[in-house]
Amino acid sequence: MTGNGRAEFTLGWRALVAAGLGYGTGVGLLIYANGFFMRYLQADFGWSREQISAASLIALLSAVLNVVVGHLVDRFSARRVAICAIPLFCLGYVALAAIPGELWAFYAAMAWLFVIGTATGPVAYTKVVNGWFVKQRGLALGLTLAGISAVSFGLFPVLSYVLESFGWRAAYLLVGGASLVLGYPVVLAWLREPLPAPEVLRLGLQSMTGKSRAWAHPAFWLLFLAMAAANVAVGGFVQHMQPLLGDRGVAPGTAALLGSLYVAMVALGRIATGFLLDRLRPGMVATATMLVPAFSVLLLLNPSAEISVLALPICLMAFAQGAEVDLLAFFTPRYFGMDRYASVFGMLIAVVVMAGPVGGVIFGRIFDQTGSYDLAYQLAAACFIIAAAAFLSLSFVRERANPQ
Repeated sequence: MTGNGRAEFTLGWRALVAAGLGYGTGVGLLIYANGFFMRYLQADFGWSREQISAASLIALLSAVLNVVVGHLVDRFSARRVAICAIPLFCLGYVALAAIPGELWAFYAAMAWLFVIGTATGPVAYTKVVNGWFVKQRGLALGLTLAGISAVSFGLFPVLSYVLESFGWRAAYLLVGGASLVLGYPVVLAWLREPLPAPEVLRLGLQSMTGKSRAWAHPAFWLLFLAMAAANVAVGGFVQHMQPLLGDRGVAPGTAALLGSLYVAMVALGRIATGFLLDRLRPGMVATATMLVPAFSVLLLLNPSAEISVLALPICLMAFAQGAEVDLLAFFTPRYFGMDRYASVFGMLIAVVVMAGPVGGVIFGRIFDQTGSYDLAYQLAAACFIIAAAAFLSLSFVRERANPQ
């Protein structure tokens, strides 16, 4: 690490920790945890997996709010947005824990969580980190986004125990409590944005003066395509991983351990990708991270329940998921600058929010219609190949000659 890189961590580590815990206990944790609840809700209420997965489609309605959150962050600061949103977000978990056996009530509680939770996602937190780090930006972003994996790795075994011992209502309160107790105090204490240095504001092809400038740039559409394709695959897999393991006869405790392994690999994917982005050609790094899971997911066509068969594709899918938002947060300032970073990133992260639930519903429909996820695995492989092609094309789009 260069002297400048060490100085960045010396000055910005508090903001980095706050951003990591804030992101790790935000709306992303809900998305990670949803799969644990699916079989319990299905057993108690008789809802189909497609109906339960459809709750995530509410995120489609809230996706546009990422653009709104981006404007609010650029205008009022990430800190103000986050500290207002987190307590309201936690109320949604209380509502989930209290729902009757009506599908509309489940959808209403999830709608609250996704709408308010938009402000607990990566838009605010990545802007803070991008502000503190330039030389070590990829690694810092990877560490920030790995916060959700660190929280999930510790929480998932407890969540599995609470589900088995006390039921899904108590488990929802556990997840909400993690946000209020682990994330909120650190965000209050340490989440601060630095004064913008001139070299940071100049980062990118040009200073953004409005959304139209982003829409007109080919990099925007290549990132759009890559995020949409990759997240259909990842979103479907994440939402259905726990039911998939249960259907194959994997014991609940073992499934929870595989879930913890998954989030650990997501963290590794984020940190490793960030490390490589700072040192190698970013477009090539991004392409490789999409190609590997494109082929590994096909290993799940083997119906075996052996851990040795399941672990490799699960780990490689997790690595890809770890890379995707890291890549988006890294490439956005390289092409569009920092003065309007949150606004542009908000538009692009909306694609992630929309594509994930779509993938979950597609996986659910395929399973309900065929009794198998095999066709879904093949679809996921094709989506990753499309994402790889988009990132490869991004390698040939001109960046600023001197991005520093």
